[in-house]
Amino acid sequence: MPIRFGPFEIDTSAKTLTKDGVPIQIKPRPLELLCCLAASPGKVFSKDEVIAEVWRGRVVSDTALSSAIRDVRRVLENAGYAEEVVKTHYGYGFGFTAKISDDASPPIATAAKRSYPRALAVMPLVLMCDDVSLKNHADGLVDDVIFRLTKFRSLRVLARKSTFVHQAKDQTIAEIAQNLAADYVLEGSLRELGPTIRINVNLIAVSDESQLWAESIDFERSAFVLGDSRAADAVVSVVPKIINDHELHFARALRLEQLDPWQCYLRGSERLETFLPEHQTEAIALFERAIELDPTFADPHASLAYALCVMNQNLEDEPTANRQTPLRLRSLEEAKKATVLDANMDFAWVALARVHYALGQLEDAISAAERAIEINPNLGLAYNWLGLSRLLVNDPQRAIEAFDQALIVAPKATYRWLSEAGRSLAALLLGQYQDAIKWSRRAQRQPKATYVAYLGEICAQSHLGQGDATEAAIKRVRQINRDFCLRLVRHDFPLMNGAFEGCLISGLERAGIA
Repeated sequence: MPIRFGPFEIDTSAKTLTKDGVPIQIKPRPLELLCCLAASPGKVFSKDEVIAEVWRGRVVSDTALSSAIRDVRRVLENAGYAEEVVKTHYGYGFGFTAKISDDASPPIATAAKRSYPRALAVMPLVLMCDDVSLKNHADGLVDDVIFRLTKFRSLRVLARKSTFVHQAKDQTIAEIAQNLAADYVLEGSLRELGPTIRINVNLIAVSDESQLWAESIDFERSAFVLGDSRAADAVVSVVPKIINDHELHFARALRLEQLDPWQCYLRGSERLETFLPEHQTEAIALFERAIELDPTFADPHASLAYALCVMNQNLEDEPTANRQTPLRLRSLEEAKKATVLDANMDFAWVALARVHYALGQLEDAISAAERAIEINPNLGLAYNWLGLSRLLVNDPQRAIEAFDQALIVAPKATYRWLSEAGRSLAALLLGQYQDAIKWSRRAQRQPKATYVAYLGEICAQSHLGQGDATEAAIKRVRQINRDFCLRLVRHDFPLMNGAFEGCLISGLERAGIA
């Protein structure tokens, strides 16, 4: 039978904890402990009884038990429950002290008290040297990281004023996280090694205090003092994805009915990013579930718009003059809804750019991509859609600028191949055939590259009259896509016109692609 206290419900059979009907992320052992104590409210369990019930009699240390109790308290406090739930009766044991509710009605999910996206605390660097003059530079670096990470709507970055209060306090990560209600902590140190300044950075998951990522970056002292941005670049380019991947790891283990809106969104995004037709149906269902749970959550509206565009492209047998298909019109509605719900959400504008691109509204696509970049200059996907749109309006030089910037701000993104393939096609349009070959080959080496990565090399080699090299490139592309043909290219690039169409199609025809 479910046990309810305040806005929370514990299902001791399903082993779940929810708040207002929305599942709360908690590790299995602390949840077992909570279920054990809550099943007998008011009873004081001895340490041996808790271990027998929760650890099934295994020998465990006092530290493991204390850690599980601390995790229960932290999870509930982070979820906004200020009252004591698990009380330590010193010399006796532990008990569940929250007031049990007699209300049998199930809690209703609400958007007003949202525990997602997850909270990140960026701590000041610990100065491990005697030169206090470096402190201001170190604090400036952290300021830059906070400012840039705040642009990512997938993170709830805590304010500098909140984190810097803890600068002089000797506290553990768990204590800092509890005080700040943070899910993740980014901390680091600065030390002098002769003429070199070394910055060490660590990303820690509060749930189990595991280190998810670490980086060490060395600077010449003069470069560091002058504001070398490499440390900030390294953090900003990887931390949002690492946190999302960690959240996704937990979400994968849950049943659909256990997922909160954020977890539905993350699992849907994972399916969306494969771009496989069979996965788009799953992605759409997950985004729709997230919207059902929280209609005011902008992220799934934006991703639903993107997924609908991908599905429409997969379902079309032939490009049509009428771009306004029902799926595209629905995706436009969802993208616009996302920008209304959160006008400062970068991906909402990327989704809108994607939809305008699919509808053939290229100037609108450019405007939406530029708005996304204005909000978050570190979002590589926005530069990609800006570059692709500029290609199709025959502006290859500015397309190159966009693709180059995508590679700078998102060097490890899964869509890196698209930036390099776009760079290749832009060079092709400019008649820079060797550059087109170079960038095409770089794109081909990326793990998720599609046949589009090969277009630049095939066309460039054929324009240069390099028959053997052209045949070799065609053979490689057909190893990953047996259906590669002119019809496929026209299907996926239905908006080609003018110089771009002439350059690409004539190159493929010269290469013998029919």
